[in-house]
Amino acid sequence: MGNLKILSSLQISGNNFSGNLPQQLCVGGSLENFSARDNSFTGPIPKGLRNCTSLLRVRLENNQLNGNISEAFGVYPHLNYMDLSNNKLYGEISPNWGQCPNLTSLRMSRNEITGRIPLELGNSSQLQRLDLSSNHLIGEIPKELGKMKALSSLNLSHNHLSGRLPLEIGNMSNLEDLDLSANDLTGSIPEQLGDCFKMTYLDLRKNRLNGSIPKQMGDLNSLQRLMDLSHNQLNGEIPLEIGQLKVLENLNISRNMLSGSIPSSLENMLSLTSIDVSYNKLEGPIPKSKAFEDAPREAFTNNKALCGNAKEFAYTMRMTEKCDVYSFGVIIMETLMGRHPGELLSSLSLSSLSSLPSSSVMQPMMLKDVLDKRISPPTAEVAKIVIFTVKLSFTCLNVDPQSRPTMEHVSHDLSSHKSSSIESFDTITLAELFHGGRVLM
Repeated sequence: MGNLKILSSLQISGNNFSGNLPQQLCVGGSLENFSARDNSFTGPIPKGLRNCTSLLRVRLENNQLNGNISEAFGVYPHLNYMDLSNNKLYGEISPNWGQCPNLTSLRMSRNEITGRIPLELGNSSQLQRLDLSSNHLIGEIPKELGKMKALSSLNLSHNHLSGRLPLEIGNMSNLEDLDLSANDLTGSIPEQLGDCFKMTYLDLRKNRLNGSIPKQMGDLNSLQRLMDLSHNQLNGEIPLEIGQLKVLENLNISRNMLSGSIPSSLENMLSLTSIDVSYNKLEGPIPKSKAFEDAPREAFTNNKALCGNAKEFAYTMRMTEKCDVYSFGVIIMETLMGRHPGELLSSLSLSSLSSLPSSSVMQPMMLKDVLDKRISPPTAEVAKIVIFTVKLSFTCLNVDPQSRPTMEHVSHDLSSHKSSSIESFDTITLAELFHGGRVLM
């Protein structure tokens, strides 16, 4: 086959071929299209391809090629498509790729490639798709990539890239898909990312990004398929501007350190079908929209104090009018304890779901041990009021919204309370005040 000097196209894709590819391809310098994808070829890239300047398209994906690619490729003035994905190729990415002026697609995902991303790639002015995902690349994302104005899809996910996101990423005015997930990126999300107005897909999950979510993210009006910022270290409040993403279908901001309430502006995201805000420090009411109503329980767990259709929504899958009374119960316990009662409520919830009787599960937890230690122990009269107040708060925190009192009933109980005798404040357990009910964590 290497002796075919006028060969311009070789298509052997989708067969069961194995062994090495012929090494002396392009002997006559006429080969333009070479496709051997979806086979079982092994061994190195054919040596004949290095100086084959006539190449237009090369597709070698989905084989078992295992050679070193560091110096396997040259400079190709006419090449527009190169796909080496899903092989066992190793070595480093050559800076020569930045000297291929007509290259529109470069794919090397799912290989064993190491080293850094060459900054020379930024010279690929016609490049539209760059996929280097699922390799072992290290170092920072070169700011020079921002010069690739034609780029519509960039996938660098599942590598070992570090450092900050370059501000120049906002210069990619045609960028539609950006996947930088599962790396070791740090620093804040650049405000300039909001300048990528054509973006429809954004995945930054599983990094170590910190700081707040920039309000400019709300300018990504074309964002439709996904915004995933989960598994990072983002803090601060969720920007109101996120509600401007009217066509976004999937939003995941779970497993961060976000605080404050979920903005009611998210009710305007009418295209939203999937939402996950779990494992943050969020509190307050949850927006009233179909996406939140249809979300599973797991989408809200492990937050500070979500209410409304939060916790009761997580259990009952419907909204109720008992959000305020639940919040009131939280405030009562926070006042008495001197700290947020999240850990206590979690323990009570776990005990209520246990197969053991609630009294046996909670027996070791004494009332006096959960009160604010900075305040002197209550007098006998005050102790009676404390006990009554804790009982009342537990009814407000019942896992079943329908079993909670209304605020009118709470107000009546507070105003009509009469002191009753107690044996010893120091021996009263939470189980005695719990009455076998189920408290919502």
